[in-house]
Amino acid sequence: MLARDHHYLFSHTHLRNQALRDPEKVVTELRGAVRESFLFFLWEQVEGVASTPVNGAGLGVEGVDALGAGTLAVVRLPEPEAPTESFYAAIYVAPAGARYFVFDRTAADPTKATLAELELDETRIALGQHPATKDALLAALVAELTGPVSQPPAPMSQPPVTAPTQMMPSFPGAPGPSYPGAPSNPGAFSSPGAFSSPGMHSMPPMPPPGMPPMAPARPAPRRKTWLWLLAIPLVAPLFCCLAVGVMGFESGLEDDAALEVTTELSITGGDTEQLVITVSGPDALDSFSVEGPGADACGYLYSYGSRAVTCTVDLAAIADASPSYRVTARGHGDRMFGENLEDSRQLEQTVEVTRTLALEWSDASQGTVIRGFPGRLQVTRDGFLRLAGAPAGATLIVGPDSSAEPEPLIALDLAALTNQVGVTAVLRDGGRITVEGVTVRLTDGTQATGSAQINASDLGPALASQFALMGDAQLGDAGGEAALWLEDGRVRQIVGAPRTVSDVGRVIVTENREARSGTCGPYALYGIGYGERIPRMRWMADVTAYDRVEGRRVARRSFGGSRPDCPYSIQSGTRAIHGARDAGPDADEYARRYLVPEGET
Repeated sequence: MLARDHHYLFSHTHLRNQALRDPEKVVTELRGAVRESFLFFLWEQVEGVASTPVNGAGLGVEGVDALGAGTLAVVRLPEPEAPTESFYAAIYVAPAGARYFVFDRTAADPTKATLAELELDETRIALGQHPATKDALLAALVAELTGPVSQPPAPMSQPPVTAPTQMMPSFPGAPGPSYPGAPSNPGAFSSPGAFSSPGMHSMPPMPPPGMPPMAPARPAPRRKTWLWLLAIPLVAPLFCCLAVGVMGFESGLEDDAALEVTTELSITGGDTEQLVITVSGPDALDSFSVEGPGADACGYLYSYGSRAVTCTVDLAAIADASPSYRVTARGHGDRMFGENLEDSRQLEQTVEVTRTLALEWSDASQGTVIRGFPGRLQVTRDGFLRLAGAPAGATLIVGPDSSAEPEPLIALDLAALTNQVGVTAVLRDGGRITVEGVTVRLTDGTQATGSAQINASDLGPALASQFALMGDAQLGDAGGEAALWLEDGRVRQIVGAPRTVSDVGRVIVTENREARSGTCGPYALYGIGYGERIPRMRWMADVTAYDRVEGRRVARRSFGGSRPDCPYSIQSGTRAIHGARDAGPDADEYARRYLVPEGET
């Protein structure tokens, strides 16, 4: 079974690169309060390039503690399922440098693990097999980090340089090999002038028989040329090292570096306010963080291939009208071949966002909302204007009145509001009604003042309820030609075309309810018990007729629906036997009889 690339690349490449390039920062993050978020951020980065994503369950920090002259941090990985996937990864940071280890599952035995040290140049040093447990890993790391440091095998040395082989001429004046047929006395090949008196030039030795004659010696080159030739091997390495050093040097964050932070407020399709914070800066910046209300998801922002990062904040649940945010950016110092030459640096900046409070109509909510803040205006069944979902301590003011905690409520003049569009429009045709002089004030004094629009149909339940309560109200000389039939708070029938509330003279109110009508049983069921009887329920209709012109109740009667039959058996958990949700045609006939005054008996 092959290792899953998501699991393998995280421990063998991504975490290794982070740990060895900036070990101090990684260990600091692993011992911080948001260490789990840091690891899952790195895990999700690898997931974006992996072909086999792995669930991050089990990923976490096993511990960070001092060991010897340094600090050891152990990271626990998700359960490995294939050879070379890691049980643990460890980072050791000491004054002498950083080291990175993995504890990989073996191929032969899944209960065994191989401890290995990894380096940035892909070098892997195996440090032996151990039981795949945390205790075995810690024991092996302690032995490795506090004892002699393991080294990779030394490369094979070159074979020793031997004396010239046969058929290779030796240097002039050095004892040469015995050529075939050569006399044992080297002097036999010397010219007679070889023993000349001092001051005379000696002749070069004669070649042995069968060998070509040696070329005459060339004249020695001039001293100036030799000096240049000797200088080349001395100067060339200096230029080479200088070029390599320039190529390997990476400049860090400048002392005068600064951040550029911009903010943008917008309203989403769901009527919530959204804040986008954009942070940009020099290329040497590696990571960013934004702290403030609603910015919990912006604790770790990394810029790969871009000089800017963005943080999106949903302000729907934020009541503060002027929230402030602290932006922090971390950048590396000067580097040589990826190794830090100095500590990392940090830039900070605080920005404050000013939000605007306003009352506006929302097509999405079909009502007046507090634009950018949580909260909307609604009409209750009792005829109150309510500020729902507003920040704690918000105050609702309509005209001279104001509300207090716990819930902002203002009583409405239902008759006046209904007359804006007419009774028929409120109860059947719809439209919009305007409430003037509305003010919403937050606890910090920020407020929005204007008019609130509500759907006429939203006023319908309150108007129907008020008609039932005002049934005995006398209209006197006002209208009264129209009639309403209300059932369970809804309009069932409109007689005539009432424009104003005073035009409604006769009101029929039907209220349905369920009443007990005997029992069924006994039934033996789990949870009920043997011998328990089940209530038998039927629907009742209470019909009441009001004459608002005369200001009196003219009729009232209750009608009962059919009783349900008792079944032979019932399902477990049944608590009652219910009849049909219908009180019968007699209730409807009685209500229609009193819809007009002529039907009164």
